[in-house]
Amino acid sequence: MNKVLLVVSDATSRGRLVSALEVLPGLSCHGVAGNLREASGLGPADLLVVDLAVSDATDGLAWGALRHCHPTAPLAVLFGERDQLAWPYAVAARALGFFDKGTDEAGLVAGLQDVLQGEQRPPDGDCFERLGVLRNPHEFRAEALAQPHDMLDRLTCRDVEVLRLLADGASNREIAAQLGLSEKTVANRVSGILNKLDVRNRTQAAIWAKNQQLGGK
Repeated sequence: MNKVLLVVSDATSRGRLVSALEVLPGLSCHGVAGNLREASGLGPADLLVVDLAVSDATDGLAWGALRHCHPTAPLAVLFGERDQLAWPYAVAARALGFFDKGTDEAGLVAGLQDVLQGEQRPPDGDCFERLGVLRNPHEFRAEALAQPHDMLDRLTCRDVEVLRLLADGASNREIAAQLGLSEKTVANRVSGILNKLDVRNRTQAAIWAKNQQLGGK
């Protein structure tokens, strides 16, 4: 069973996507996140579906964190008339499928099946004129986008989970309880994070995480 991670903030789009997934054989909804940063903290998925209306869709660091934790999952995006600014980031994140929110369910189902198989599904040609974006989304240059902080690349997905909780003020014992780990394992993990970030203590690590908007509070 292939696991699909949905990144969508509004209830209408969420319900429509869940309904589409129910039609697709061999697919299950792995989880639903309200934004990219939340999605980066969830477990591995076989397909990512992102609504470009989410709050951090124009945040290069958030896209980098998503790709860091889901490096090989095919990516499909949904877009509307107000989402032009997010297109370059989706392209830089290696999106294969671009689907207008007006696409009917049958078209969306067929498109997601293609993306899951690694096939490209560019949008209809007339959408570029209507949205006022480039004629071909792949004309965007990924290297011109904001890039994630280099240090983030040193962290594993588990490191990011621990760092988020640390930034929110959780103790090692509280982190261990939330993540189902031993307190000793968390202590070792925190020590490793400090080394990777080249900081001296938890306070400095928390400040770094807050600057990268990794904290939840």
